[in-house]
Amino acid sequence: MSAIALVSSTIPSSGKLQNLIRGWQSMATQIINSERRFQIWTYWVSHQQLLLRSNKSDNVSTRMEVLFEGVLEFHLPTSFDGLSVQRASDDEIRNLGILKESTLQEFPQFKVYSVKGTDFIGYVAAANCACHEDEKEYNEPSFFGIGYPAGA
Repeated sequence: MSAIALVSSTIPSSGKLQNLIRGWQSMATQIINSERRFQIWTYWVSHQQLLLRSNKSDNVSTRMEVLFEGVLEFHLPTSFDGLSVQRASDDEIRNLGILKESTLQEFPQFKVYSVKGTDFIGYVAAANCACHEDEKEYNEPSFFGIGYPAGA
């Protein structure tokens, strides 16, 4: 079972997501919690965007995407089972021990997201994070419109 919430109000969402958001109001720091298999789908250096994706399979009829915008740093495996993303607490940030100290001092408006799978703990330091679930296929462009150069 998976749960999705939208964090950035600038990213459009479906009615399905709006219903999930209302249910998550008491857990504002939790962004996604899923048992599905995810992978790093795209990282745009020039746009500082990181897209994680879980494609459809024989067992699931939807595609899930997690977009981090304004990415300063990240530490993740390229593919992983299970995905839990939430805003990291100050203690979690200190315990990560691998985040450059200068990152949050230079960019205090950015957030650190704790990213966990079934067998790893990682992080993403970014300005925003948003999620989307749809029924699109493996080869279709991202809901967020990233990952494909103009004219492709």
